[in-house]
This record gives sequence, structure tokens and C-alpha cells, in this order.
Amino acid sequence: MFGEIVHDSSLYRDSSSYLNINSGEMRIGIVISEVLDNDNYKYLVESYSLGRRIVMKCSLLSRFGDIYNYEEWNPRSSPDLGIPKTATPDSIDFSKRVGDVVVVACLNNVSYDGVILGSLKHPGRKTELKEKEISYMSEFNGLKTSIDNDGAYKVEFQGTPINVSLLDAPLPSAPPPPQYNPTIKGSYFEFDKDGNFIIGDMATTMPQSITINKTDGQIEIVSGDITITLIKQDGLIEVSADDIEIVTSNSVKIETSETEIKSTDLIKIESAKIAIGSGGTELIDSLIQLITAFGSLIINSPTGPCTPFQASPQWSQIETIKSKLNSIKGSL
Repeated sequence: MFGEIVHDSSLYRDSSSYLNINSGEMRIGIVISEVLDNDNYKYLVESYSLGRRIVMKCSLLSRFGDIYNYEEWNPRSSPDLGIPKTATPDSIDFSKRVGDVVVVACLNNVSYDGVILGSLKHPGRKTELKEKEISYMSEFNGLKTSIDNDGAYKVEFQGTPINVSLLDAPLPSAPPPPQYNPTIKGSYFEFDKDGNFIIGDMATTMPQSITINKTDGQIEIVSGDITITLIKQDGLIEVSADDIEIVTSNSVKIETSETEIKSTDLIKIESAKIAIGSGGTELIDSLIQLITAFGSLIINSPTGPCTPFQASPQWSQIETIKSKLNSIKGSL
């Protein structure tokens, strides 16, 4: 009968190879790069054991494992700084390194094969949570998510830090805080504590936002000095702006029971044809008929009937006005 001796890694270590040092333990490491292995990403994680540097090729632990139920993420890698197998104590100080700090466990009893169990907060990152409050905060590649003590939920877009290139080399101290491009950062969406939904840009001047106010039954759109408010209960739309311009390629149609326009200076209407009236009565056509009737009018004088107005030498001026009115007359 043949068999083989199985060595428990907690009792037996092959001291001839650093790959088998403490192969059964969990370690803290930093992701230094990612590799494509048989169409699946694996991550090279730098960890230390007994003063030795060990680089493990790790799979990512997922909450879901089906073909259609899965999650993926790519970490921010730290460059491989060429640290020797026998590491110096300073090399283990991850606070001076950029990259995802993770907890890894060995697989198959070998140190170079592992699985990433989860992430730890980077030692160079200071907490933003408020003391004695229930809250949540996370950031992934410039997309910041927070939930405050009242349950308000907010996602803020900041973009990739513009100083991320400074992190590709050994650092004398903890990594600097991220700096973001002010022209693109600040867009956000939020559910506040009252259930209202808000989209905005957090601009310090001329801010823009869309607010669905669930409590008051209103939708408010703000862009700088422009405000549009939709009031559900009153069926009312309010618009406040310095100027309003409507341009369409075909037509604009307004139907209402009553229209009121007030202007303190001037009202202009410019069109090739204009029709104002109701039913079969059109204002400009009525003016033309009035001119025609007025031209045929005969006034009696003490000496007898006068000639009609249209016989006057000056009537041609009236006909010119009548012709201009005809040129812009429209139909209802």
C-alpha cells in the first residue's frame, strides 16, 4: 500500500523556500498590480512574514458567485518598489504607500496562492465620521457616498484626483490628501431626511439643482438666477428669469380660458401674417372693411350731399395704409 506524508503547515515548514513561510495564516498586504489569468483578474499582493517579503497572486472574495450574480472591482495599485525578499522594517509601513490595503488568506497551503478576504482602511486615511453618530462614508475612485445620522443619502462626484501621479513613488510620509479638479467636482444626487430627491452641482456661484420636494408637492429647477417651480396642488408653473426665449422650428400653441400679459415698456409682435379675433371676426380684416366703408361714406351738408371720402385727392394715402394691412392679414 502506498501513501504520502502530509505535513501540517502549522507544524512543518520548508525552510529552504520563503514561499512556504507561515503558509497557513492570514496576512495584511497591499495590492501592487493586477494580472489577467485565464480571462480572470488576479491581484498581486505584497505581504510580509517573519521579515520576508512575499508576493501572493490572489483571487478576490465576492459576496456572489454565480455566472449572473457577481461583483467586480479593480483596486488602486501601489507600484512594486523592488523591495528585496528580506525586507527592512520601513517597507512594512503601508502608510507611506498608495494602494488598497487588504486582508489575504493562503490557499492550498502555499504562500504564493491566496484570496483577498476584504479591504482595510488605509493607515494614511483619517476618519471623517462624526463622534457618537450613526453614519456611513465611502469613496471609490472619486465617487463619494455618505449616509448621515438622519438617514440622508448622498452620492458626490469628484473625479480622479489630479495629484494621483504623485503617488507612484516612495513617499517620505503618509500620502497627501486627494486634490480634485474644481471645474468637474461637486455634482451630486441626494435623498434628504424628508425623502426629497435632489440633483445639484454644489457650485459656489450660479449653482444648479433639481429638487423633487415630496413634502410640499413641488418640483423646483434652479440654474443660476433662473427658477422654475411646478406646484402640484395648485396646478401652477412659476418661472423667474431675466430673459425667456422660445425658438421652435414649427409652431407654438397655447390654449387657455384667460391670458394676461403685462409689460412696463413695450410689446412687440412681428410676423408675416397676423390674425387676432374670434370665430369669423378678425381684427385686421375688420379694420380693412372699416376703411372701405368709411371711403364710401357720403355726408350731407346744408347745400346738399357731398362726394364720398374716397373721391378726395388725399384718399390714396388711406389706400396705401389699407394695402399694408392686407399684406399682414391672417386668417383664424
